Amino acid sequence: MKLPPFGDRVSAPVKIALWIAVACLVANLSSVAGQDTIAGQPNKDVRDRWVKQYGAKGLKGRFYKRQAPDQQSIEEFGDIKVVVTAVGGDTDDIENDFRLESYHYGCKVSADWHISSFYHGERGSKGGGGSQVPEEDRQRLNDLLADLPPEATKLPPNGRRVMIQVSKGDRFVSHIYDRADAPDIVLEVLRLTGSEIRASLPTFKPQYDWKVGAYGEGVFRFTPDGKSIIAQDRCYPIKFWDPYTKQQLKELPFGKWICPSGMAFSPDGEFAVFSGAATCAVFSTATWEEVRTFEETTIGNSSYTFHSPRFTPDGQYLLLENGHSLGVFSTKDWQRCDPPNYLPGGAFAYFPASQSKRAVIRTKSKAVALWDVDQRLEYATLDENAAVMAVAFSSDESLVAVATMGDNWRRGSLRIWDVVTGKLIHELRPYERRTGSIVGLAWTPDNRYLLGTSNSDTSYGIGIWNAATGRHRGHLTGSVQSNGFAFFDQHRKVAEGSRDGKVRVWDFEAVRKDIEEFEKSLIGRSH
Repeated sequence: MKLPPFGDRVSAPVKIALWIAVACLVANLSSVAGQDTIAGQPNKDVRDRWVKQYGAKGLKGRFYKRQAPDQQSIEEFGDIKVVVTAVGGDTDDIENDFRLESYHYGCKVSADWHISSFYHGERGSKGGGGSQVPEEDRQRLNDLLADLPPEATKLPPNGRRVMIQVSKGDRFVSHIYDRADAPDIVLEVLRLTGSEIRASLPTFKPQYDWKVGAYGEGVFRFTPDGKSIIAQDRCYPIKFWDPYTKQQLKELPFGKWICPSGMAFSPDGEFAVFSGAATCAVFSTATWEEVRTFEETTIGNSSYTFHSPRFTPDGQYLLLENGHSLGVFSTKDWQRCDPPNYLPGGAFAYFPASQSKRAVIRTKSKAVALWDVDQRLEYATLDENAAVMAVAFSSDESLVAVATMGDNWRRGSLRIWDVVTGKLIHELRPYERRTGSIVGLAWTPDNRYLLGTSNSDTSYGIGIWNAATGRHRGHLTGSVQSNGFAFFDQHRKVAEGSRDGKVRVWDFEAVRKDIEEFEKSLIGRSH
């Protein structure tokens, strides 16, 4: 028997119910797709509305131009080459005006390379200018803008979007990226335009802190047994603290006349060296009696105090810098002696690996280089005309992180190098911006992350970088300029001494878990 058509076999109420079910299914599917993609592209309606709200309003803009460094800026309107905008507090809620409580900031660059910054938020607007893209960066910026990578197939989460709008004829071509995981080309554009836009990453407040002294430069070290902290501000007594109870354990009066800013323990822990603006001295850690004071060095008509104490891995020599030479002292009698034959002649600074026969050196020509101890060979140049701020070899000594400061203290860098080949692996930047002053470094035991403390006012705290990708993935906040930091409690915690007279402690075990979850969330969204 032949059945009648399906429509004839279903009653009207059932037909209506089926149509409603299908309509709901289609609506739900469209809604899910509309959150991020349509046909593999970001939702056009949401994207276009977002660009219209936060993007540039015209091809011309106001710029503050300065003809000479000592002249006042003159306000002029000019053609816009590119606009870079970061947005926070935004939402894609179509039912509500998503301008409320949102803000956006960034910069625009004129066709003649002047830079103008802007900020717009619920409390008002402000802007500034007067600077230009350096001449040596202009061609590079042009090349990058002509070859920007495609957007991801999903719109980045709200609060993490950065937009680059490039002028093309009579319109802007807009590109939206995720500040948490933007392509390298995009990050370079943000730096070259002087946008001051930070990468988006998790930040972590201290678990606890306590006051150890007054404000100022000083020292921060764990004792060799890892049970107590030495924390002292300049020209105050040196104090020992329990990092768990925050209680003071003892006090040594000699900090008042040393005013130390540098400190080192001998490999066997039997001696401690303190260096400061006034002097440099060695003490026995058994009695804390003074063993030897090192006098100033006279070169020409100038005197130089020894600083930055460091022992050789075998403990036979103490190395002291004075900015013009490297003082070598025998730990047998603490007298100055001829350098051992493995030290490079005329070196200003020497940072040896503890096991392998490799070292980072600063040469007489002020170059920073890798040194092969056995062959007495300088085999890779790491920087030119620079001072070494910090060095840290990975636990297997296959990698070395080196922080330098050059160009009369205006140009900082933090880089990871292959120890064997001297090849550059990554350049690391706080919040993926220009690097300031990095003054301390430490690797996690598995070498997955590198920690570095910054004394730049734009990135105070301790940055955490993924060593495999070179990306800044977390930041320990709350501190000001650092006197030093270290792991303790079997690498489960991090402590830092700051120049505001406080010691701060972070739960690094919890921090690392959060960072790893953050990195997992980026998989599938990257470009």
